[in-house]
Amino acid sequence: MTTRGRFFHVVLRTLDVAAAREFYAAVLGVNGAGLDVVPLHEAAIAKGARPHWLGFLDVGDVEPAVAAFAQRGATTMGPKWVNLHGLEAAMMRDPGGALLALAKPPPVPRVGGSGVDVAWYVLNTPDVETAKKNYAESFGWFFAEPIVIAGFSLHQLIGTRATCRGGTLRHHDAP
Repeated sequence: MTTRGRFFHVVLRTLDVAAAREFYAAVLGVNGAGLDVVPLHEAAIAKGARPHWLGFLDVGDVEPAVAAFAQRGATTMGPKWVNLHGLEAAMMRDPGGALLALAKPPPVPRVGGSGVDVAWYVLNTPDVETAKKNYAESFGWFFAEPIVIAGFSLHQLIGTRATCRGGTLRHHDAP
């Protein structure tokens, strides 16, 4: 099964790896060692980054995807890298400020994975219309008609083909 255009992996980048593993193991009921948790890089901390979950979006070929996304206003956060498992990725910040890794999955999936399957993603953005255009044209995402939820001005379901896996939400509306 292909994951092209979908998030296939998430990693927690944090200040205290041991504490994060212990917390999520207790909350999610999984072995904390199986979670992909890494220290937040010192350079990121120096730039004001806070701990966060980073999603890896399958783009097939990383370098052309990075170039195309940059042409749409995304910012490259560093060079492409390859980990020990063969996963290729480049971290980017989309025009709305969201961080993501454009990536090519490793040739052999990791045994056990993260131990947690993410059921729903939310793209928080100050400009839903630009995000819709960028993600639809770059990654084949579709966007359903807007839904008004009490306290939020706009929420749109997103997915690939016939599978909804998340939604959009304007930054200024988020609690």
